Amino acid sequence: MTMIKKWFSDTFFKRLIKNVSVLISGNVVASLFGIISMTIAMKSLGALAYGSFILIQTYILSIDGLLNFQSWQALIKYGSDAISENNQSELKKYIKLGFLLDIASAVLGLLCALLLVKFAGRWFRWDGTTQRLATIYSLFIISHIYGTPIGILRLFNRFSLISVQKIAMSITKVIVLLLLLIKGINLYNYTLAVLAIEVFGNLLLVAFSLYTLKAEGLEDWMYGSIKKSKQFLLFSIWSNLNTTIALPVKEFDKILVAKLISKEALAVYDLFKKISQILSKFVNPIYQAIYPELAKLIADGKLKKAIHSFFKIVIIIFSTSIVPVIVFTFLSKNILAYLFSKNFIHYWYVLSMYVFIRMIGVSFTALDPLVTAMGLIQHRFWITCIANCLYLVVAWFLGSQYGLLGITIALGLQSFMTIAIKLIIVQQKSSNSNEK
Repeated sequence: MTMIKKWFSDTFFKRLIKNVSVLISGNVVASLFGIISMTIAMKSLGALAYGSFILIQTYILSIDGLLNFQSWQALIKYGSDAISENNQSELKKYIKLGFLLDIASAVLGLLCALLLVKFAGRWFRWDGTTQRLATIYSLFIISHIYGTPIGILRLFNRFSLISVQKIAMSITKVIVLLLLLIKGINLYNYTLAVLAIEVFGNLLLVAFSLYTLKAEGLEDWMYGSIKKSKQFLLFSIWSNLNTTIALPVKEFDKILVAKLISKEALAVYDLFKKISQILSKFVNPIYQAIYPELAKLIADGKLKKAIHSFFKIVIIIFSTSIVPVIVFTFLSKNILAYLFSKNFIHYWYVLSMYVFIRMIGVSFTALDPLVTAMGLIQHRFWITCIANCLYLVVAWFLGSQYGLLGITIALGLQSFMTIAIKLIIVQQKSSNSNEK
């Protein structure tokens, strides 16, 4: 306890705890309303219709993930340097570049989603109504220019605004679904409602970021010069490639479940992911808050301190999450029976295994921010690329043989492999560091 108290007395942890606390408070409220929304949707639509909606959403998110630049990562990395050097012209340049990349990738993503929707319809065996809904849902992409806004809010420690946006979206979703219950929820009006709420949330982030820029005296960011931006653009490209190569685990696993098993199984698997995201809701704020802090430490030449801080965070997250996961294991049968029916209770051990694997993953949630802040974004790409290619092969084989259990085992192998290799590289870089 003395050691832990000493950790939290450090300035780094004090600032981190403050920002994480703000984000967690927003996530807790958003999660509670999210559970209500998910329960309403599952019970009202049924497993088959809900599975169809998940496929529509997966298609759009996959296109968006392939083409949407993760400009916030480059903005935080290079923006931290600009703020440290008190160089406003450089900071304005990075903000302008970020917005230009966001807008260009959103337009490109929308065009691709519209052009490929018929191919996706044949692949997923959509009927005419579902294909039209996928076409309409493509409009989500054009509003998804949140990369730079997120980077701005994190860079200037406006984490409270991020929480406000999440809470506003979750409350709005519950209200809209309750109103739809009166009329009667079906796949068509549910999809349109979710689309409207998502667009509202994205535009709210943009508004908050513009407010922050004005408050920081950077309202003239659009007039900044974008010359000599090669490093920023290269970093953004590699960031996008890292996101793209992560899609097999983030989105394509749902496609595998739908193709290898059934849409009903997809609804159950999506429940697995949403339940595990409850744990992530408490941990993701660390991911969001720690990257700017690690970037600042490394920019100041304090690599060893950054790495030590990372390992402390791993210990704290694991020790606080293991007990809730064990308790959840004993409740998994009741959860499946309540949300679906007793016919799905036999999936309880798969659900428990899935949540345990995700717990290990979230325990190392600060690993990617550390690797990125160290400038090892290319290493991160190739590690994820190899691990995810193996995941697709193993998931296809095991999924066709053992169903959801096989998909979950493949996820575990991918997760542990990725963590192990990244830790080895971080340790090597730390050993080669000249920092005393």
